Amino acid sequence: PSVLLWIVNPKVKNSITEADQQVMLKQAERRGLPVIFPVSNEEDRASLEGAPLSVLDPLWIQQHFARYQADKIVTGVVQQQDIGWKIDWTDLSAEGPVQWSVTGDQLNPLWVQLVDHMAM
Repeated sequence: PSVLLWIVNPKVKNSITEADQQVMLKQAERRGLPVIFPVSNEEDRASLEGAPLSVLDPLWIQQHFARYQADKIVTGVVQQQDIGWKIDWTDLSAEGPVQWSVTGDQLNPLWVQLVDHMAM
């Protein structure tokens, strides 16, 4: 099943870097999991112009990204803490949202952990 990832950091306009995406895509390829990042082309960036990147309303997300026809949508809110990082994840599956949080000193292991979690 394909997974659309909508990851935001309320304090930063570009929430994740190309390097972050590459870490997730590489792990997703290992796991055989198609991953979609919706802000990866000019059309998406233009359609999101003016929309706050911290928008996490499930209905807005599902409507805005419906054209991707992803089997699953997972949102993440990234927060830098005094020591390390925290990411609050929400799986917006048809059965209802499932939430969980992860923390760590570095982001790369948290990206890998997310992909592994989604591949189960």
